[in-house]
Amino acid sequence: IIEFQYDFAEPFSEGLAAVGQGYLMGYIDRLGERKIETLNYNQISKFSDGLARVKVRSKDGYFKDGLWGYINPSGRMVIPPKYDWAWDFSGGFARVGIGENSIKRGYINKKGTLIWDPAQWEQRYVVHQVLKNIILLILVGIFWNLFKVYSERTKEVFILNRQAVKRGGKVEIGGLLQEPKLHFTRGGIDVTVYRAQETNVYGGLYTTYLQMPLETDEHHFIAFYARKRASRDSYRQFLASHLKSEDPDIDRFYKIDSLDSNKYVREFLIPDLRRNLLKLNPLCQAFVVSVAQKKFMAKFNADIKKEEDYDLFIETGVMFYERFCGMMKEKKKENP
Repeated sequence: IIEFQYDFAEPFSEGLAAVGQGYLMGYIDRLGERKIETLNYNQISKFSDGLARVKVRSKDGYFKDGLWGYINPSGRMVIPPKYDWAWDFSGGFARVGIGENSIKRGYINKKGTLIWDPAQWEQRYVVHQVLKNIILLILVGIFWNLFKVYSERTKEVFILNRQAVKRGGKVEIGGLLQEPKLHFTRGGIDVTVYRAQETNVYGGLYTTYLQMPLETDEHHFIAFYARKRASRDSYRQFLASHLKSEDPDIDRFYKIDSLDSNKYVREFLIPDLRRNLLKLNPLCQAFVVSVAQKKFMAKFNADIKKEEDYDLFIETGVMFYERFCGMMKEKKKENP
């Protein structure tokens, strides 16, 4: 019906077919008669909803991309060419893009009126992308923290299990948000070792505790601070209560206590305790011993990660406990 003469031809749509011959492009009817013919288009498409999208050739030359517009069946440009890309009309609307990389997008009606303003769309798009990235970062942070908690907890349980085997005790795992606890007996006395996540003035995220029952109504609090980590203000504040133990190494510590004199504290510091305190000093900023509510507590302001450090902390805490019990017995003998 229509002879072979075109370089390309599109299927008929709404009675017309898009054809091209060299730089000449246009539309023919079913009899092959040319209804629209021009050298001004780079690309043309089929008619849809009574309009066809055409890409107008750039004024700078044949080989430079132009902009898209829409023509009617008579060939008149009814929507001016101003879009970097455009889709066919469907249901009275066509999707178009404007700007570099077509980041601005929207929908137009057959009068060329923007139904969704590309500028507003871009703003919503940017806000959407920002919110999506924020949510993604939050989720990544949550999963990363859960992974770290699980990893740290696994290491903690492993170390405590080794301590339990060594001391004939057991490990209480607890829930996901609970720290595992080590339980064992020493001389028939129950000993509990655990760590807690907290913010404290000594620095560090975790604090390790040793707890033992004690039959006494006395209340004591003794804290040893590493002088090399204390600030200048702290130095002036604690200078008045500077511990004088006649041991130059131990004298590097500060102490705060609720006792009447330094003599009572010095009596605690038998040679083995002094050696252990000096070994613990590089690991943390404070070692605290407290007695209250019939409970003995040794507090170590550091997150213990090595088995040998656990050994040192436990032995030091138990040594303080035994020393305190011994002093209580001596006090009862002196004041029956």
